Amino acid sequence: MRRAGLGLAVWMVAAAAHAEADSLSFAWVAPETCPTREEVLARVRGHLGAAPDSLPNGAPEVVAEVTQSATGYALELKWTLAEASESRHIEASTCNEVARAAALVIALAIDPNARLDATPQPSVESQTSTDASVPAIPPPSRATPPAAVPPSPAPLPEPKFAEARGAAPTPRGATREWSGRATIGLEGGVEVGALPEPAAGLGVGAEAEWGQVALGLQARWFGVAQAENAAGHAHFSEGMLALVPCATQRWARAGLSGCVTAELAATYATGRGVDHPDTRLVWNARLGAGWRVQVTASRGLRVGLGAWVLGMPQRPQYVLGGVDLFRPESLQARLLAGFDYEWGRGRRAE
Repeated sequence: MRRAGLGLAVWMVAAAAHAEADSLSFAWVAPETCPTREEVLARVRGHLGAAPDSLPNGAPEVVAEVTQSATGYALELKWTLAEASESRHIEASTCNEVARAAALVIALAIDPNARLDATPQPSVESQTSTDASVPAIPPPSRATPPAAVPPSPAPLPEPKFAEARGAAPTPRGATREWSGRATIGLEGGVEVGALPEPAAGLGVGAEAEWGQVALGLQARWFGVAQAENAAGHAHFSEGMLALVPCATQRWARAGLSGCVTAELAATYATGRGVDHPDTRLVWNARLGAGWRVQVTASRGLRVGLGAWVLGMPQRPQYVLGGVDLFRPESLQARLLAGFDYEWGRGRRAE
């Protein structure tokens, strides 16, 4: 009877740890060369050890996606626990390192007192195969020290953590939400209100991003639009340089940004009246606000769509042959679509 009770106790401890990890809603998307979902869950069980008696918030819902790049592997890890969501971005040179870091972060999200080293745990299956005839294990004598355990091979260094109040620690070397990246892009679109008629245009731009804050510098050209009066007609085009700060919320493959813009523009008008030519270059400033949506199409390549509303404080009046020809609208609209390429990503050492 004593033997059966001891076997049942061993099985219950292992089953508790196993059930704690397996109760996760855990989605693991990774290249074939990476550890499997079951291997990651095994490491989670190793960090948890014997499961706590109770978890008031329950087990988290976890989504992990691993992508491979020229410099290594990147992990986007997100979890929801008690209606609160957290996320981590982790980079490492090997996928095994990324998987180990993911297991540790998940275990700490479940139990802040989880072990930092993943101690292997016996599986429930191996314990359930043991019947009631488990050989008796004599209790150790108080005077006899426990048998020495043979030294195990030195484990790979675990990621070190910096504690964050109210959130699970972040592994050393992990990229925080505000870590920098740089992009360069090309766009095209239509503008209404700045020229006599709707005009198509092209633009190029570069942007630096720190987490949820981005700052871009863009150059655009729109034209050619035509206006005419009784004295003749004129053609208009314009070029501009824009400074664009944005606040961005990003998910795994999409982002939504709210932006403002300050622009310095030059409108170029050429026309021919009844008996004389006229050429005029006018500088003006504009302020505006807008939004944009970006979706990751492939590694490093994003496509986007944005809409803008702009105001022109000083509106020039164009005259041809002594007769009013055209004046820009106070409020102008712009619709842009394009793509950009991310060629670098910064890191902050913890």
